[in-house]
Amino acid sequence: MDHLTRIRDARTARDHAIAQTTDALHQAIADAIRDKAPVEQVAEAAGYHRNHIGRIARERGVPDARTLRRKTDA
Repeated sequence: MDHLTRIRDARTARDHAIAQTTDALHQAIADAIRDKAPVEQVAEAAGYHRNHIGRIARERGVPDARTLRRKTDA
């Protein structure tokens, strides 16, 4: 196996690992928001801006955090 093939294989493996861990992180974020965790705390723990947290949660089918709070307050 030549060096270039090894490099390409390693890069593919790295990209796959990153995709898997990102998916797990995003699912954990969505679960936290669904369970009404404070967005600011989730953002800090994840290392993302709070707006990004909302977008990730919406992509995972979680309603807006404000909507979740209003439904339980009523």
